[in-house]
Amino acid sequence: MVGRAGNGEQFVAAYRTVIVTTVLRRLAGEDLPDHRERLDSAFTVLSGAFPN
Repeated sequence: MVGRAGNGEQFVAAYRTVIVTTVLRRLAGEDLPDHRERLDSAFTVLSGAFPN
């Protein structure tokens, strides 16, 4: 179907959003000591939202 993403594509899009936000924060000069923790947390939440 055109215009509808599968769960895998939605997962990738959501995770990409987190990564882009993190990169933009870093480019803005923010110190991101919580970077890895934020990505791990996002991955955990997204994994639960889009189970196999």
